[in-house]
Amino acid sequence: MASAFDGAKESLSSPSGSKQEPTSALACPPSLNSQLALNNKFATGQDFNLQTLPSGIDQSSAKGLLRYYDHMVAPMMTWYDGPDNEWRLVILPLAMGSPPLLLAILALSAEHYMCKTGSVWPFPDGTTSATLREQSLRSLAEHLRVEMANNSTAGNDGRVAEILGTIITLCNLEMINPESELWRVHWKAVRTITRRWTTTSLLCHPVDMECRTLVAEAFFYDAMASSTTFEEGEPIPIDVIHPDDLGIMAELMQVVQEITQAERQRHIGIPAVRSTPLSDLSILQGRLHQYYARDLELLKDMQFPSPSEELRADFNILTDFWHYACILYGMQALMDPQRSRLTRKDYMYRGYECFKRLKHKRLFQQDVVWPLFIIGAEAKDHTDIQDFAQREIVELMDTTGWRNCTKALDFLKQFWTIGATTDGSWIDYARVRALNGFYFLLV
Repeated sequence: MASAFDGAKESLSSPSGSKQEPTSALACPPSLNSQLALNNKFATGQDFNLQTLPSGIDQSSAKGLLRYYDHMVAPMMTWYDGPDNEWRLVILPLAMGSPPLLLAILALSAEHYMCKTGSVWPFPDGTTSATLREQSLRSLAEHLRVEMANNSTAGNDGRVAEILGTIITLCNLEMINPESELWRVHWKAVRTITRRWTTTSLLCHPVDMECRTLVAEAFFYDAMASSTTFEEGEPIPIDVIHPDDLGIMAELMQVVQEITQAERQRHIGIPAVRSTPLSDLSILQGRLHQYYARDLELLKDMQFPSPSEELRADFNILTDFWHYACILYGMQALMDPQRSRLTRKDYMYRGYECFKRLKHKRLFQQDVVWPLFIIGAEAKDHTDIQDFAQREIVELMDTTGWRNCTKALDFLKQFWTIGATTDGSWIDYARVRALNGFYFLLV
């Protein structure tokens, strides 16, 4: 089965031999808020046991960095921060027994801290995000070698969870630096590992909760990454998520993945998808309305901090925002551009007006980049929407610390410039740009 791990092997390649500088050597704009208050009410507040931390790394500094992750980074890794944040409840305990995952979390947190403050996390021995990343990759290589040599499934769920958790964390690390393209390498590895462990010949649905959680995370990442890229290779199938794990927005993400794959297959001329049901607006609207109703039921049980009812109302608006953007994406990808033009404009403005109703948008800015992009991509002859999309994307990068949206914003500006002279969609333009080596990610 070694050939199935071609993408995973690439993920182990040390980036230090490339032309790219280590991410910690790249200056991030300092945040105006240099005094970051660690007062998140949902943080675990635990005294982390770092027995698996490699020797030579200062324990006290590493514990402080994990506290920073607990308060500042984990909230950015999920739809909303609350008592059920799996990037605390699942990932942190898993990391305490997994050297590669622990090192990846430390590297991610150190990079995020530097991007938000302009300062390096104070390790007395000079350890940096790049150092921690290299150590994580070396430890991950050992885990992958074991996994590649073992074709059985018995007892492997925990190791696969470690591997997936590590690689997804490294993907997120590379997204902080707008110049990095190493996320593409790690993403291919995520696809490879997930497909291997969700095929019927091995295990349809992992039974271990940690593994199930990370398979779902891998799918969400793949659905978003696939929508703006044109890589060869099989996507993660929509049915990999365990039926019991279909949480908020999960079914919408499945529709996004379906739309993307139908568009890609139709582009290369596969006859079976020329009349995909999702190219019918009423069918697309009907499916998403069904999933929207389910999301509203799930929303009733979500716990928010004070002002809880205002935040619940904001998340309801966020759900609307995503559903408008998903319908718009379906039209952009699968429907006749002339016949759908007026309806697309309608949904563009619905999304725009919807977003403006958010009262506490800073608490949800990790969630809005993809729908903002989709709405912005429809605005090639609407400068008011262009200004709105550009302003909000810049603001969310400053708030979250993830600056991978820089390339997406550059793409939008170029598309707006040439868009008024062509009927082509942003997807057509992105496909051409990808052939010339321009890639961007929206996660």
